[in-house]
Amino acid sequence: MRRGLFVFTHDLRLHDHPPLQQLARQVDELLLVYCLDPDERRPGRYQLASLGPHRLRFLRESLRDLQHRLATQGQRLTILEGRLDEALPPLIAEYRIDIAGSSLHSGIDEQRQWQALQQHCPDCRFIQGNSHSLFDTEVLPFSPAGLPDSFSKFRRQVEAQSEPSQPQTSITSLPPPHAGWRTESHAGHSAAIAQRFIGGETAALAQLDAYFHSERPQSYKATRNALWGWENSTKFSAWLANGCLSPRRLWAQLKQHEAEFGANESTYWLGFELLWREFFHCYARRYGVRLFNSKGIRSQAPLTSFYPGRFRQWGPRDFASKYCKSL
Repeated sequence: MRRGLFVFTHDLRLHDHPPLQQLARQVDELLLVYCLDPDERRPGRYQLASLGPHRLRFLRESLRDLQHRLATQGQRLTILEGRLDEALPPLIAEYRIDIAGSSLHSGIDEQRQWQALQQHCPDCRFIQGNSHSLFDTEVLPFSPAGLPDSFSKFRRQVEAQSEPSQPQTSITSLPPPHAGWRTESHAGHSAAIAQRFIGGETAALAQLDAYFHSERPQSYKATRNALWGWENSTKFSAWLANGCLSPRRLWAQLKQHEAEFGANESTYWLGFELLWREFFHCYARRYGVRLFNSKGIRSQAPLTSFYPGRFRQWGPRDFASKYCKSL
């Protein structure tokens, strides 16, 4: 009897989910968890929380939707309070987990927590897979270390030589959980369920279908920067960020729309911006923590000169007088 643990992170869906499918094929029992890190809701250095109230609401709706979708397959998602590398080691030991899996993420914090978890649990085997990117690394025309130094160079090489990987079908069957698996959940309740812009795979796929079966993609480039109005932009970004929507599924739907309605500059621009997203994922994987160094990836000190007189001329008078008093 092989027992697996899958840790959901930024991949809150069941469609096009290779890492979850990979783990499910290797185990007889499968435990599913999500770790809600309390540190993300506490004010940081600049008195700002990385997970504010609106994003938290959207995340909780996404988790609740995933719980409902898993329940139709006899599975359940347990939501734990705590950092991944702190909350999971006792659970891995208690349930004698043989294999733990998750999606591979580009973020350095996510990578560090996964590495720390492995160090805490040396007797468990760990696997990860790609669920965030359009391309698998092996199909790109360059190695991770050979990433072009600008988006334009990246785009030209990718458009000429690579095609995004095809999305996998939705998961319709999963191994059952352990009979004694805990079921507590802290997703919380939201009164915003009647809103149009809600979290979760169900809402994401509904928007995907509605958008690409309309003529809106044909005028996307002209309307995409309008901040007011549901019809102007795609609204896909929040669902992509939580992983409620697969970028490969989005790309495939775009190509289907072009086949049915025709391709033009606007539909090209939708793909163009997905490639921008892909470039930044590759960029984060390439440079890691160096992205956050004060001297940047090229180890060049930034220009930090400050001229109070110029600042007063640039800023609103009341703002400048408040912040320049001590200069």
